[in-house]
Amino acid sequence: QASYSAPRRALIIAETASVIVGLLSPHVYSPTEIAALRGLVWKQHANVNRHLGRFTVALEALDRAERDYRSLPRPELDLGSITFIRATIHYEQGLYDQAKRYAQESAADFAQLGQTELYLRARHLQGSIAFEEGALGEAQSVFDAIFAHGEATGNLTWIAREAQALGNCFLERREFTHASHYFNQGMVAFRELGILSEEIRCRWGLALVVQRDGRHRMAIPRLRDVLDEFSALGAASDAALVTLDIMETFLMLGKPREVRRTAGNIVKLFKDAGMVTGALTAADYLKQAAALRGVTSSLIEYVRRYLRRVEFQPDLNFVPPEAL
Repeated sequence: QASYSAPRRALIIAETASVIVGLLSPHVYSPTEIAALRGLVWKQHANVNRHLGRFTVALEALDRAERDYRSLPRPELDLGSITFIRATIHYEQGLYDQAKRYAQESAADFAQLGQTELYLRARHLQGSIAFEEGALGEAQSVFDAIFAHGEATGNLTWIAREAQALGNCFLERREFTHASHYFNQGMVAFRELGILSEEIRCRWGLALVVQRDGRHRMAIPRLRDVLDEFSALGAASDAALVTLDIMETFLMLGKPREVRRTAGNIVKLFKDAGMVTGALTAADYLKQAAALRGVTSSLIEYVRRYLRRVEFQPDLNFVPPEAL
C-alpha cells in the first residue's frame, strides 16, 4: 500500500521484511515457505523501486524474485505477476516493444490460470501500450472489451477506468461527442468510487474536448478550474500539464502576453512544490522561450512529453530540443 502513497517509506518496509526473512529458522520454516517469502520480498522491492523511478534496480529485484519463485512446486501465478511487472516497467520507460511482449505473455498466463482480474489488468496495459504507439483502433478495441465486462459484471472500477481510456481514444480521433460521453461516464463512476484524482482527470478530458473542438475561449475557464482542483490536491505534475494546455490555448488565441504569464506559472508551480528536478529546468526553458516569443505548439508538446516521462523517472534530465 505504501508503494503508491509513500514509496520511500515502502522501501524501508521492504528492506525490513528482507532482514526478517533472512532470520527465519530453517528448523521452523520449510524451504518452500522461505522461498515464497523471499520471492514476495524481492517482488515488493521491485514495485517500490518502480514507483521511485529506479527501473534498473527494480528489474534486478524481479530477477531475484523469479529465481526464488522457480523453486516453488506451483510457481505459475507468481511468475505471471513477475512478467506483468516487467511489462509495466518497460511501459513506463517508453520501451513499448519489450512492454508489449511481456504484457502479452502475462495476459496469456493469467488467462490460462483463470485469473480474470489479473488478465484484465494485463489487457488494459496492452491497450495502453497500443494507445501510446498511436494504434488507436487496437487500443479502443481492448478498452471496449474490458468496459463491456465491467458493465456485464457491475464492476464499477473497470467501468470507470475504461470509460476514461475510451474518452482519451475518441479525443485523439477527434470524435468529440463520443469522447464527451465516455469522460462523463468515467467522471460519474470515479465520483461514486471516491477517487477524486481520476474524477478530475475526466473533467480535464472534457475541457480538452472543448479546446480541440476550436472553442478556445470557452476552454480557458474549464482548464483553469481543473488546474485549481489539481493544485488543491497538491498534484503539481498534473497541474503543470494542465497549465501547458492553457498555454497552448492562449497560443492558438494569439495572446503572447498570456503565453508568457502562463509559462511563468509553471515555474512557480514547481518551485512551490519544492521540485528541483529536470522538471523545473524544463519549465525555466519554456519560460525563456516565451519571453523571446519562441514558443510553438511543437515545443509545448516536447515539454509535455518530457513532464510525463519525468513523473516515472524523477532523475531524468531535460535536454532542450536544439541539443538533440
